[in-house]
Amino acid sequence: MAEFELLPQMIKQAVLRRIGPGERIRMCFVAKAPLALGRDFVVITDLRVLVVDERRLAGIGGRYANVRGDIPIGEILEIEIRRGFKDRVLGQCDLSLRLEAGEFIIRGASFGEVKAAIELINSLRKAGARPAG
Repeated sequence: MAEFELLPQMIKQAVLRRIGPGERIRMCFVAKAPLALGRDFVVITDLRVLVVDERRLAGIGGRYANVRGDIPIGEILEIEIRRGFKDRVLGQCDLSLRLEAGEFIIRGASFGEVKAAIELINSLRKAGARPAG
């Protein structure tokens, strides 16, 4: 698992702009699909699952943080782990979050981290996914 304080500065800033007062960061991990050019930084708070990646501006060389997903935990209907043969060999998997509006997939995450994330998300769903304090 990644520590929030150790994530790249622009990723931390993007996350902190999205979360509300009293909303705690509960877990962070990094996912990277085998053919993807970048990494997904997954941050789970009391209320949401944020998926943020770094993008480069073509021709300029600048970088920025892109929020790929801001998924309210209360809207998650089903969670599924998907693993193919190559994923099993690499100790990775895909995390599928099914919502009423569709499905959000986080690819190339550590199997152990995804299992811990599912346990956390399910406990937050049962608790009603409310901010702490």
